[in-house]
Amino acid sequence: MHINCYTVKHYLTSIYGNKLICRIGNGEPEYNASGEDYENADIAIYIHEKYQACIIWNLYNRRKQKRVIKSFSLSKKWDDLIPIKDGLKAIYKKMGTDVEAPYEKVLIVDIETLHTISYDLQSYIKINPLDEECPEELRQSLGLYDVPEIGIRERVSTKRWKRERRFREDVLEAYDGKSAICRCKEKALLEAAHIKAVADGGNDSKENGICLCANHHIMFDKKLITIDFENNCLTSIAESVIHMPWYQVFIKEFQGKIISAKETENK
Repeated sequence: MHINCYTVKHYLTSIYGNKLICRIGNGEPEYNASGEDYENADIAIYIHEKYQACIIWNLYNRRKQKRVIKSFSLSKKWDDLIPIKDGLKAIYKKMGTDVEAPYEKVLIVDIETLHTISYDLQSYIKINPLDEECPEELRQSLGLYDVPEIGIRERVSTKRWKRERRFREDVLEAYDGKSAICRCKEKALLEAAHIKAVADGGNDSKENGICLCANHHIMFDKKLITIDFENNCLTSIAESVIHMPWYQVFIKEFQGKIISAKETENK
């Protein structure tokens, strides 16, 4: 499915503001940031419109508490980077020709995966000794401080992405590509939420998933809304949520009812 690159860029900007610089084009895998205000940015992203693929650079070294200067380039060509199997790949490269030059971690993702991990970009672009691609010499010099907060299950690996992508595809199919709450049908904005969190013993079966738009997924995870799956309605709704425009539409047009996977066949 062809996803609108500008929609994804707008979505990312709404999350990170001036902490992110993002460019869309069809050029080589490099980012010439001259003329752009990137002094305050933590992340740089190049979205290739033709290939529907993205490169993500980390601009901030949290360990040193300062912004780092990046080369904004890769020696590889796009043809060598794609097709991106399993949605994500990491590349570790030296930030210069000197033997002692530090490493940087660059992510290459398809645009659908970029949308999926939007709120976790800081964790994914951080150098991680658990990454399969992490050079041995770098791994030996890293300590526990460098393990991302998202944990071992969330580490970048092809196995993980096979599982996550399959879970998303199964859940979206079960809900007929429609958000259970707002009925959004834009695939780029749809996510598979775990009904029972993996940390609490949940699994990646489609029976443990519900299709939600990105906004409602966040509300669900943050417990701003809870879902009564037996009665197909929302419960324990935060006061701030009740006054949001979407909630009024939800009550007026959908009578406050969510759809279930079984109901989608008749919708």
